[in-house]
Parts: sequence; C-alpha cells; structure tokens
Amino acid sequence: IIQQHTPYEIFMAPDGVSMLQAIEKDLPDLILLDIMMPEMNGFEVAHELKKQPATRNIPILFITAMSDAESKVKGFTSGGVDFITKPFNKNELLARIKTHLQLKQYQDELSEKNELLEKREMHLAKLVNDKTAQIEDITLSMVSALEHANFFNDTDTGKHIQRVSHFAAFLAEKCGQPYDFVKR
Repeated sequence: IIQQHTPYEIFMAPDGVSMLQAIEKDLPDLILLDIMMPEMNGFEVAHELKKQPATRNIPILFITAMSDAESKVKGFTSGGVDFITKPFNKNELLARIKTHLQLKQYQDELSEKNELLEKREMHLAKLVNDKTAQIEDITLSMVSALEHANFFNDTDTGKHIQRVSHFAAFLAEKCGQPYDFVKR
C-alpha cells in the first residue's frame, strides 16, 4: 500500500502476527509499531523482531496513546529506538522517520565497510602467513645446505652442528613448545 502525501512506501498490517508474517517476505527499513494491538501487543512483536538476525537491526518507532514512563521504558528496553505519543504532529513524525532512516543507512554502510575490512584483513593475514612459510622453508633449506657443506668440509664440525640441532629440538619439545617452533 502506498500512502499519499509521503515520500515513503508504507505497508500496514492489522495486527502483530500479520506484520511478522509480511516481514518474512519483504524486510522494511523502519517499523512504526503501536503497543495496543490484537493477538500480540507491540512489546511482544518488538521482542520477536529483535530475536531474529534478519530483523534485529530494523529500527522500531513506537507510536501509541500510552504516555506513562513505564510504557516508554518498556518500549526502549524491548528494542524501540523512539517513542511517540498520540496525538502526534505529522511533520515531527516525518522528521523522526527521516532521521532514523538516515541512521539506519549509516549503520548499514558501516556494517558493509566493516565486512569488507574483515575480508581484506583475512586476505592480508593469509598472504603474510604464506610469505612467512616461504621464508621459513628457504631459511631451513639454507641451514641444511650449510650443514651439509660443513659436514663435507670437516666431519667433526658437521656432526657437532647436527648434535646441537638435535639437542635444541629435544629441549624445545620437552619444554612444551609447539611443533613449528621445535622444527625451526
């Protein structure tokens, strides 16, 4: 349903259960929710919305005739981001809707950028690990080549290097060091 005199596409549901069913098919950017509704009250609907990962971050604005402090606090603790009492001023309501939609857009953009940064960070960490492994392989190959060269040059020095290497690995293993450390 598209309402006249507003720049927004609006869907209206007769009760909380219908709204929850409709949201499964098409996620809104913002929810205006009354507290006093048949079948499920607004607090219960908000609670259900906040339990679901797909709807958890949708801003909920309570619009109600209830103006007592307890209802307001319950509205915020059940997941509402704003609480507007009836009768309301149309221009004020539209300004609040615009503000909360902008905040939602900023949050969505920030989440998207965080995901991109996490993916990039994981990619960079993989590159660093791959290069580190290559450097370790090259270093071990060089040490092994030098050990063999010393062995052919002077058998006592070559055997000494092997013994020191084996003892160092033995001590590292007995001290509980991880396999990669022992290997190095």
